[in-house]
Amino acid sequence: MRLAVAQLTGEPFAVEENRTLTVRATREAFEQGADLVLLPELVVPGYIADRRLAEVAEPLLGETFEAWRGIAAQAGGVVVGGFCERDGDALYNTAIA
Repeated sequence: MRLAVAQLTGEPFAVEENRTLTVRATREAFEQGADLVLLPELVVPGYIADRRLAEVAEPLLGETFEAWRGIAAQAGGVVVGGFCERDGDALYNTAIA
């Protein structure tokens, strides 16, 4: 198994741009032969601890999950990464594979 660690820094609250950055980095890692790509904790909302995270939190199976699932399926690999999950009023620092 070949592991790629994507060392990215997401801009705070720039969810769309950060998600695009993760997809690009993941695609490049798979193209270079990775089987598993590891993305940083809270990379999608930017690594912050702030009440404003509620504004950019998303459901577990939301846009980030779909983007990462799609690129992993195309490559036949696995993506592990972190985002801010919303479940009702609760927020979680979530990692998915």
